[in-house]
Amino acid sequence: MSNRFIANLSFILCAVILLNNLSALVLHTEISKVTIILSILLMVVLFINGVVHKKKAVSK
Repeated sequence: MSNRFIANLSFILCAVILLNNLSALVLHTEISKVTIILSILLMVVLFINGVVHKKKAVSK
């Protein structure tokens, strides 16, 4: 897989997790605090992964 594909996939997954968190908050569904914290942490890791792979794709 190319760096550009991995970067785009990371950004897409980050956006999906963000939409999931926002919809859970807007709809007032019962979701545990730990789940939200872990999903935010996963979003940050995916975003950093996407940035790193995007820089690798540009430098080639």
